[in-house]
Amino acid sequence: MDENKIDKVMKNEKLDVYAKIIYVYVLRQEKDDNSECRLSYADIAKNVGCSVRKAQYSVNFLIEHNHLKKQQRYDTNTRGKLRNAYSII
Repeated sequence: MDENKIDKVMKNEKLDVYAKIIYVYVLRQEKDDNSECRLSYADIAKNVGCSVRKAQYSVNFLIEHNHLKKQQRYDTNTRGKLRNAYSII
């Protein structure tokens, strides 16, 4: 786990406690520094103890402030949505 990235986020006064805990949760879900994790908003909300809407808001805030990168994924056969892929920037 990259302590410098965690320190940067924890000291950022613009981020609320939910954004910070979601950042750490995503970081812990990554297998290594260059990987991504595949999570739904419901997964994030359940595991960090917040509502789905709060998880959506916090993830989007982290993306807007260049802490997370999100890749939307789709099933090539059905064109249905799959879980988003997140990676730490």
